Amino acid sequence: MTEPPITQTAPRLPRRPQQQLLEIDVPAWLRESVSPWVVEAAALWRGGGVTLALRSDRARIPVLVEDRGPGPLAISILDRRIPARAGGSFVRALASQLLRAPQLRGWLRALASLAAAVAEEGSEPEPEPEVARFEGELATLVSAWRAWPERERDPSRQVPELPAAAFELELPRAIRAALITYRFARGEVIGALTDWEALAKPKAAPSFIERHLDVLALGLLGRRDAAVCAAREAEAAAREAEDWLALARAYESLDDLPAAVAAHERVMALRDRSWDRLRHARARGDFPAGQPVPRPDPGGSRSERISFVREVVKILAAAGRHDDMLEVISELLDELDDPPAELALRAAKLHLWRAECDAARARLAPLGRDPRAALIEGALAVLEGRPDDALAIFAASEVQGSDRLELLLWQAEAHLARGEAEQALACVDDHIILENTLVAYLLKLLVLATTHSPAELGQSMASRTFLDALVPDVLPSLCGPEALAAALDDPSRVRALVRGILDDMGGNRGPHPTWCRRDAEGRARLEPVEVRRSGREAAVDNLVRIRTAAPDEVIAGFAAVDAEYPSSPHPCTYQGELLIWLGRYDDALARFDDADRRAPTRWSYVGRAAAYDLIGDADQADHWTREGAVRFGELETATTHVYRGERKRKLEDWDGARDDLEIALRFKPRRIGARINLALVHRATGDHEAWTRELDRLKVDAPAFLWEAGARAGTEPDEAMLLRVLELMVGNRSSFLHTMIDADGQWRVVPAPSRFIAHARLCVALGRRELEPLIARRWLARTE
Repeated sequence: MTEPPITQTAPRLPRRPQQQLLEIDVPAWLRESVSPWVVEAAALWRGGGVTLALRSDRARIPVLVEDRGPGPLAISILDRRIPARAGGSFVRALASQLLRAPQLRGWLRALASLAAAVAEEGSEPEPEPEVARFEGELATLVSAWRAWPERERDPSRQVPELPAAAFELELPRAIRAALITYRFARGEVIGALTDWEALAKPKAAPSFIERHLDVLALGLLGRRDAAVCAAREAEAAAREAEDWLALARAYESLDDLPAAVAAHERVMALRDRSWDRLRHARARGDFPAGQPVPRPDPGGSRSERISFVREVVKILAAAGRHDDMLEVISELLDELDDPPAELALRAAKLHLWRAECDAARARLAPLGRDPRAALIEGALAVLEGRPDDALAIFAASEVQGSDRLELLLWQAEAHLARGEAEQALACVDDHIILENTLVAYLLKLLVLATTHSPAELGQSMASRTFLDALVPDVLPSLCGPEALAAALDDPSRVRALVRGILDDMGGNRGPHPTWCRRDAEGRARLEPVEVRRSGREAAVDNLVRIRTAAPDEVIAGFAAVDAEYPSSPHPCTYQGELLIWLGRYDDALARFDDADRRAPTRWSYVGRAAAYDLIGDADQADHWTREGAVRFGELETATTHVYRGERKRKLEDWDGARDDLEIALRFKPRRIGARINLALVHRATGDHEAWTRELDRLKVDAPAFLWEAGARAGTEPDEAMLLRVLELMVGNRSSFLHTMIDADGQWRVVPAPSRFIAHARLCVALGRRELEPLIARRWLARTE
């Protein structure tokens, strides 16, 4: 393999930077596939990619390997000191070698589930040691039963075989429940559900871990009411603090926060630990009033103190206590010689929000050329009146995810400072395609007030759908109705008004804006920006109640939203969406007609076309899709591409279907309905590799749907099973709320499986409590 011409030594992969989740074992086949390079370390990356620390006699090179779907693997060098030209030849050679390993893509896909679960765990103390200890206990149990008498290797190195080997033994039901919990923790959801289904009926009162397993399985399947009932029953068997902690986490996963708070209080009554108090505060949403913000134990290890501060920061951020957050982070950073990068970045961003440019830059200094600092460096340049420098920083940056969305808004401000309104508008629109935020809408209004005549601007601002009714519904709460009324007839006054609002927000261009206030001594403080919800936000808030409320209750809730926002079309369109999920297509069409009578909006056309698609009227669906595109233009993130792709699949327009469905998944990869339809297209066209790839992803993203359609351990989903899943989903093709109506006619909201996999990983220690006495008894029996 060609090596980049460098001689310096790059460090091993850091333990847990912002995007790196946890270190993982390196399979033997992977070591062989990159020879003569040596893989020193491997780590799971947020999103499912894998970082490898490669070493040769000449250099160490950290690389990121990702499977982003069709086409070649994505391989990136994470050392910016390596010239792009040299790095390119190395990447091509590495890709050529890796692709000779047939196991690689399957390995990457399997890790996607683990990545999602670890991300869900947040800043809890890492569960990896507990998972490893459970595996050690399990290996000991199997050895004690002489399950592998002829094996030469240590059973603890045969971890993938452990659950199956243990299940061959005659084990008590509680031990089997522990093993199934462990399988959930490993992300083997279909296998774990199969084992759970096969458990014999208890002959006596079930133990806590048996009851807890029911909560876990029912919750993952979207049977929330049954899971909550099982949790209530498990309370009767809870004896120790760890039992109540597991229940508290279960209630959180089931979105029953009052029950979670009560369970955390039971934990604190049984033991007095700082982490338990933190978990209680997280469930409450803030620390108890009048009490100081807790600090980590100064005698604790570095990792313990960092984890503790991460959790405190998460709670303070949710409560909008940004100044307290900065104080806690700064204390830790000042104590550590080698501060964690993500906390230094968080402190720098908080200083940016307070427009404290020198302090922000000082927090960035120890990070060197960390690419994640580019957003803050560029934003500082904008605040300091250096738009050319800002645009140069942004152009060279590799910022991704939510930071990338924020960067687009800073780019827009830099272009505006240079008088480049067209480029500024393009940046804002790129942001709005993926996220609707108050700051983005303010910036778009600022740009339009620069380019539009008074008549054009006035006509736009009068619309109830212009920037989600920003002007009539939201701006009065930001600047006062009198100031707004005085500015409406003059674009220059509108520009000054909006510019003043943005300046009062300091350097915060994120999704949760803050005011930067100063006291008499000039000290800054941050206050959350409180505004009246737009009609869209109110409608969405009511819709997401479907996670815990019955459909009829949510539908009734739209009446109140209608009354509060009588001119907004959004209560009509979001209620119409829910009616489509319920299969009530005629009622949905009526609500889209109501939306049109209020104000023209893209979403009534999208919804109407979807309803006709699901009714089976392809001509009407096509008509309304085309009408919407003519009036509002194509939008790549709209659900249009899912429904139209499904329509084209049914009409056997394979190429057209593939194009639409790939667009839908490119922007929102959690669209289960789109992925099922794309898999069916690949099946119909004989693309076996692509069919397998999409099935692997569905096993990660939609195991509950596959299970309900008949998937069990040892069976592979087929075309009939995927079509059955689409039937269960009725009209839901959403990317963030997945629902079904099951074979018994019961409505379910199916959560992301990563939520319950993460819960299983955090609770796997419960199984060790069952394993240890059994192992002891078995070893004693062997020595008698």
